[in-house]
Amino acid sequence: MNVKCYFLARHYTPANLLTPCNTSISFLNFGNNTLSREVKEFTYDNDATYFDSGKDSAAYSYQKKKQFSGLLGFIVELGLCNTVDFRRGNISPKSGILNQLRKAVRQAKAAGKRIKRFRSDSAAHKNAIFRKCDEEGIEYYISLDKNAAVAESIKALTGRHWKELPKEEDDDKSVEWAETVYVTNAGIGMRIMVLRWKNPNPDLFNKSPYCYHAIGTNNNAIEPLKWLRFHNGRMNSENYNKEVKNGFNCKYAPSHEFEMNRGYFLLGILAYNMVQIMKLFYLGKAAVKWTIKTLRYKFVNVCGKIIKTGRQYFCKIINVTDNVFELFENCLAELVYLN
Repeated sequence: MNVKCYFLARHYTPANLLTPCNTSISFLNFGNNTLSREVKEFTYDNDATYFDSGKDSAAYSYQKKKQFSGLLGFIVELGLCNTVDFRRGNISPKSGILNQLRKAVRQAKAAGKRIKRFRSDSAAHKNAIFRKCDEEGIEYYISLDKNAAVAESIKALTGRHWKELPKEEDDDKSVEWAETVYVTNAGIGMRIMVLRWKNPNPDLFNKSPYCYHAIGTNNNAIEPLKWLRFHNGRMNSENYNKEVKNGFNCKYAPSHEFEMNRGYFLLGILAYNMVQIMKLFYLGKAAVKWTIKTLRYKFVNVCGKIIKTGRQYFCKIINVTDNVFELFENCLAELVYLN
């Protein structure tokens, strides 16, 4: 039997072992931890996620299913969900993004930090959001709606403008890109990067030989392909959403009452953030990208026993690898530091 033992703390009792947990740590205050002191500028990702429900308080969404939705904003460098709204499925994914962006900006300023970059899908294609980002000096990287003005900008591109994406960006070399300028109906100008590929199914309503995707930014210095890679990084928000819905079961609605379901969802977000804080500041770099399922397997579901000998407490941990034992040592070191 592989038994490892480490020293917990001198003169500790089982009750005051929990004392460090009462230390005032706000996951919305980015200034009170070592990692965030190293990062002065943050990237803010915003995305809406939907999940099916048969409850009376759910409503039909654009997906033609009875659903609830959550509008979630994440600080990428920390993996923390810092803005959240729980809504019925019939609420537009465009609704609430500006308010959440304002809230994220206020939170960062209160901690002596700033939101430097903002990424979102086409739900954030709004003049008010573009204007807010310009006012706050935020670089935005936003997928654009295919409205008439965007279509005109794309139409103005000729054959000489189009280039093949490099192999590392597109393995089958079927996608081309071009850069142009787009001005909104409010007179807000921006650079746009347009991707196009062959239309696999042209029909009566879409006879265009190509499909298009446009990404807008107010960063005039960034190189186009670097810009594309950075924007595509927002796809990681899907992993956050998956973890929230599946790992913490936030896709479950326990009641027909909307407010009860909202409370359940918000408690799930709180649990997600607390686990993320534990991974960031207690368990070390190896655990940062773990899902809650992996954390349970490697850290929570571990057999151990606290014993007292010679006025000292020890914890005996049974049948763990050196890497898992190191996690407990890291956690202990942080708890003793806080105390």
